[in-house]
Amino acid sequence: RQSGRTARSRTNARSRTNAAPCNFSRSVADVDLAMMLPLYVKVCTLLCELPVIFLALRNLIAPGMALPLPGDAANLKGLFGNVNMPTTESQKMAFIAHVWGALFVILAALKLTTIFTYPEGTFLRRNLMVVFGVGDLVLAALAQIYVRVLSIGVSVDLSVFKALFLLEGAALLFDAIGRKRPVKQVKKL
Repeated sequence: RQSGRTARSRTNARSRTNAAPCNFSRSVADVDLAMMLPLYVKVCTLLCELPVIFLALRNLIAPGMALPLPGDAANLKGLFGNVNMPTTESQKMAFIAHVWGALFVILAALKLTTIFTYPEGTFLRRNLMVVFGVGDLVLAALAQIYVRVLSIGVSVDLSVFKALFLLEGAALLFDAIGRKRPVKQVKKL
């Protein structure tokens, strides 16, 4: 008679060898087309996240440096003042710009990873898209609320960011909530 521990380890080893192959080994031809993300979600996410990554990297690497984008110099001056000056206040704002840049790079990388790493749309991806979509709408609302406060005495234009976050949030939520995702049949071993 075998001990319970030996029998369990043999059963576990047998179930590991008979397990289905990892999803990453499947070809694109094996993917259920109903579960794939629509092209509009991919295009919208890519177009909305590229400027965010570009500006976030600027804030991370060289806060205060204006990029050759319309209104960027005025937005920087209005939001951060002159962060290139070596004063205590500007160093605090440079720290905030670095953290802000790092967080937006991380957020954009998470979104792009969620949308582009595997063709099949899973329920985890759907749930992440709901979180990202709601987050985008909150960022758009904050841009709307604070543009009035930030515009007092300076020129700050957050309309592009508001539009990007609204567009991406709407696309992510529309797909996550509006598209049916069939539950896969689980094979019993």
